[in-house]
Amino acid sequence: MTSPDVAYRVLIVDDDARMAEQLQELLTDELEDLGVIHFEAEQDFAAAEERLSHADFDLVVLDVRDAMAVPPRT
Repeated sequence: MTSPDVAYRVLIVDDDARMAEQLQELLTDELEDLGVIHFEAEQDFAAAEERLSHADFDLVVLDVRDAMAVPPRT
């Protein structure tokens, strides 16, 4: 178990808000031994990429099927 004053940040990127909410609930239950976890969600990959360029997260969970539809950056 980690120190109780440590807070982790998790970014969930999924175009389905309900799926992101369910994943947050699952991770909250499964990772409770870690202590405090702050969840944030984005429904758009461009918005998530922008957020990641300005903030640090300990874990990023991506909806891979949606990510495959995004054209690669040039």
